[in-house]
Amino acid sequence: LENWVWEPEIITRLSHHYINGTVMPQELIDSLIEKRYATKGIDTLMQVFYSLVDMELYSITMENQIIDPAALYNDLQEEVTGIKKLNGTWSIANFDHIVNEYNAAYYSYLWSQVYAADMYYSQFKQYGILNKEIGKKYRNILKKGSSYNAMDLLTEFLGKEPTDDAFIKNLGL
Repeated sequence: LENWVWEPEIITRLSHHYINGTVMPQELIDSLIEKRYATKGIDTLMQVFYSLVDMELYSITMENQIIDPAALYNDLQEEVTGIKKLNGTWSIANFDHIVNEYNAAYYSYLWSQVYAADMYYSQFKQYGILNKEIGKKYRNILKKGSSYNAMDLLTEFLGKEPTDDAFIKNLGL
């Protein structure tokens, strides 16, 4: 749904001054939209990095025990992102996803972005972001919930197999 907030029509609907109701100036809206992709590259790279840390930590066996998870984190950070760790920091301690319900599945964040972009560009953007028929079609897959296979519901909504084309487009590439 975050794709909607980058549409001028939606920004205009949502951005009224809280006292006098003045709408955001078009120049400011255009400037916001123009800067949408400013950090997409590093944001995505960081998601890949976090996904790799998560997978590495949950791939530990008796034969390949990692003695220092912080060192793994720091080494992968530099290898994947080119960002060196700051001495005296324990960044891994802030990565709470590794000890909650995402066990070895942090990469699902990226996949959800891939699917969301495909849904947005192939349906909503193509047929109108506020198209009622597409909205009903979307609601119909949501109402089925987990009683059906999620990939089947996604494919049904898209009318095709999902691809990463829209995700790449959404990166501004």
